[in-house]
This record gives sequence, C-alpha cells and structure tokens, in this order.
Amino acid sequence: MKKLSIFLILLLLMSCSSANKKNSKKTQTSKTTTAATEAPKPVGQIREGQYYPATGVFVYKKDRLILKDKEISYNLVDNTGLLENIVQKVTDKFDVQSYEYINLEVQGEIKEGTIYVNRIVNYRAPEDRYHTEVIID
Repeated sequence: MKKLSIFLILLLLMSCSSANKKNSKKTQTSKTTTAATEAPKPVGQIREGQYYPATGVFVYKKDRLILKDKEISYNLVDNTGLLENIVQKVTDKFDVQSYEYINLEVQGEIKEGTIYVNRIVNYRAPEDRYHTEVIID
C-alpha cells in the first residue's frame, strides 16, 4: 500500500511539473507575438528613382533583361510624414528648385498608379549640386 501511495504522489508531481512547462511556453510565445505586432515590417519592393516635388510624381527605371528598360511614373503618397521635411532640407541646403528632382529610394505598395510609401530608405540631391569648382593658383 505504501508503494502504491508513493507512486501516485510521484505521478501527481510529474503531471504538475509538465503543466507548468506548458504554461511557461505559452507565455514566452505570447510575448514574442506582441512584439511582432507592435512593429510591422514595411511591405513592398524598394524602388530607386526621381521624385519631382512640384507635381508629386515619382519616376523610376524598371530594368528588363530582354526588352528595353522602361520608365514608369507613379503618384506618390507619403505615409511616413518625412517627405516634406526631406524636400525642405534639400531645397535649403542644395538650392534645389521645386521643378527639379530629388533622388529617392522608397519602399511601399503600388495600387492603381499610386505608390503608398511606408518607408523612405535613402534620399539625395541631384549630382550636379555636389560638385563645386576648385580654383588652383
């Protein structure tokens, strides 16, 4: 009888410990899923092209392997809120006019001729704005 009672007590302890392990695994997975839902990754392909602030048009060159390269233009909708600041900074620092372009790398979704930008990867003023004349005596 003593052996049977000891066996039942050990069985009860083992079942309690396995239940605790299952609960701890559930809490660990729930923490990782909440972290993933807080910061969603941007969706879409990264496109490099030219943005014209006056018209709000983004033009990029689509590389094709067999046929000629194709230039595609889209209206640009900024979901990040950074584009206005970037345009202002480039116009102030490099004296880029509103009818000139700014080089942008954007990531976002395309829907019906419009790019909805979720992330601005990089920006740059036109190349001729970086070159200064050097006078050598």
